[in-house]
Amino acid sequence: MKKLALIAIACLFATGCASTTTTGTPEQQQQFMEMPSIGPLYMINMLKFKPGGLTKYQACVKAVSPLINEVGGELVWSGQSIATLIGPHEEDEGLWDAVLIVKYPN
Repeated sequence: MKKLALIAIACLFATGCASTTTTGTPEQQQQFMEMPSIGPLYMINMLKFKPGGLTKYQACVKAVSPLINEVGGELVWSGQSIATLIGPHEEDEGLWDAVLIVKYPN
């Protein structure tokens, strides 16, 4: 399941639809893969799209969703950001374009 979570993230950046200041280093990805499985994994995705990125994102979701569902993953929540309590809040940063929580079985 962890590998699928990393594939889903890689899809976002490979298609060029999302931009973020935090993508995770190869070392962080390896550490994530080596963590013991202790139950369901909830991944919070906070996305900021590049111009035209929403269309690419929708195609990515269409491609990855069946794989996530096949392994027992599910979309728990999705929506738009209306305010930032903690994190970037400068005018040029803006709000997140989409926020979602995906649950993976382990």
